[in-house]
Amino acid sequence: MIARMVNTWVAWDLALFRGMYLREVKRPTRTIFRLLSRSGDGPLYIAIAGLLLFAGISWAPSFLRIGAVAFAIQIPLYKLIKTGCRRPRPFEQHRDITHRIRPPDAWSFPSGHTASAFLFAQLLALFVPALALPLYAWAGLVGMSRVYLGVHYPTDVMAGALLGLGLGFLIPLGAGF
Repeated sequence: MIARMVNTWVAWDLALFRGMYLREVKRPTRTIFRLLSRSGDGPLYIAIAGLLLFAGISWAPSFLRIGAVAFAIQIPLYKLIKTGCRRPRPFEQHRDITHRIRPPDAWSFPSGHTASAFLFAQLLALFVPALALPLYAWAGLVGMSRVYLGVHYPTDVMAGALLGLGLGFLIPLGAGF
């Protein structure tokens, strides 16, 4: 019974991946997906934190401290999960799939870009609740871009989102925020 459920889940994941990956889009949309993916690399987070500090935003030091702790936990945790699971990337399992960008490492599950994007979105939304919806939408688009670009399955993205959101909720709680 469990094997059947797992097989059903894997088949659903692959079908959803193919639906997103094989969708034909025009060149400007491909460029947008690449830019969205790049926005989850990390330098954007540092730049925004720096701008908040430079602008003298009163809560910027707290945001920076909580963010530093959160990412110091999230990055090794996602890498531990990734190397423990060792799920091959879609283009390594299916000959008709090619990656449209170079992935940063060998394994697929979970999506580190998505985890980081949702962690950042969750933390910034705690300080600026009015930005929550656009921040979560951006993080979701980062995840979608990773599927479209052929480097993650939808379940990799879902797991990354849960990891980022979970840490983005728990770490501020632990810090008394």
